Amino acid sequence: SVRHGSLIARESRAIEPPMSASMEDVRYSAQRLSVQYVIDALLQHALSQRAVTIHLEPRAQGLVVRYRIAGVLHDAMVLPLHAAVSILSRVKILANLSLAPMLSQEGRFKIQQDERQGGGAVTVRVITIPVAARAAEEKIVLHVAHEQHGRSNFTLESLGFHGAALEAVYRMLSGRQGMLVVYGLESSGQTTLLYTLLDLLIDPTVSIITVEDHVELLLPGVMQTEASTEKEISPGARLRAALLMDPDILMMSESATKQVVPAVEAANTGTMVVLGARSGTFFETIEVFASQDLSLRTIAATFQLAIGTKLVRRLCHHHILTKLTRDELQELEARGARLALVLETLKVEGCVEAHAQWKDLVFAHAIPCSECIEGYMGFVGLQEVVPVTLSMKHAIRQGDFENLAQESQEAHTLTFLEDGIYKAARGQTSIEEVLQATL
Repeated sequence: SVRHGSLIARESRAIEPPMSASMEDVRYSAQRLSVQYVIDALLQHALSQRAVTIHLEPRAQGLVVRYRIAGVLHDAMVLPLHAAVSILSRVKILANLSLAPMLSQEGRFKIQQDERQGGGAVTVRVITIPVAARAAEEKIVLHVAHEQHGRSNFTLESLGFHGAALEAVYRMLSGRQGMLVVYGLESSGQTTLLYTLLDLLIDPTVSIITVEDHVELLLPGVMQTEASTEKEISPGARLRAALLMDPDILMMSESATKQVVPAVEAANTGTMVVLGARSGTFFETIEVFASQDLSLRTIAATFQLAIGTKLVRRLCHHHILTKLTRDELQELEARGARLALVLETLKVEGCVEAHAQWKDLVFAHAIPCSECIEGYMGFVGLQEVVPVTLSMKHAIRQGDFENLAQESQEAHTLTFLEDGIYKAARGQTSIEEVLQATL
């Protein structure tokens, strides 16, 4: 890590700016060995720091490099201002993007991680956006992901599912009928959850096909296609082609759900459909479907289960334990938490004694140490699972969203907030982290 940091600093100072703003001079400058060394060292340094995204931001003081680690964005270094154009152009060349500043572009390339950091192939997804800056005209963000082939290596339990929510998901998977929707916002763990669900559905007797924004994990026995690998083929056209493949199970990620009508109709005729929806709540998910050319009757007939997902930071093993005050408990109740249900869940799952009360439980609080960042290491999922009951289906058919709200509250296993309180009581995360994630 120190070696990479010093190499980046030394080589970036040696980079000479392009002779002119012409594309030929910019491309020539970006191909210089010093620029290549900087990019290679920067990527290895980011991986050694367990960064999941790298932000390259041209500013007045230079090219600011920032890493997102454990969900938090950190300033990593500032590279010389004169090197910005060459460094950003080199990244664009690797991702096979146009060097001309334009509307946002997206591409990808692969690298091999340093063997001292564990080795293995890493996919780097590059996204550019025009900005107003003196040094360069674009900001670039690089998303890094270790390339995997084979099973997802996750289980529902390892993602944070437990109790009644876990049982509801397994019932849905064993039935292999209707529509299952996974909703969540950006960086919510939605993609990992979708792959985990698919992994559990793999069976040599069924045909599974996916329409994904980006194939991030190749699963054995699953035919996977990307929604927009060719610009002339729309996600909708790719979806219709996938449905003609006679699948037993169809999975669609976010962009394809904008063309959700054929998939929902397929779910009504026997295909199990697993959808990823970029929404934050169960009701926003219903609104996504209702806004398209779908009858409420069709939605009600196919919708079987909704799973919401968020990520919170997992506590480091160094932490302090305290009890919740009466004021803190009242704040949780004011936020809508059904504390009696959470306590009963802890008891039923054997996490606390049968006679325990809230005043008896201890909660962990983060303490920064040399092994972690701000007292946290990695992530744990918060989930809310909503089985779509017969009374909810009736409310959907009638467009009675006020009654649907009441029915869904009763159908919920635990809400995001309640699942967070449960996991804080288990010592997996902190109450502070839960409150921040469920605002």
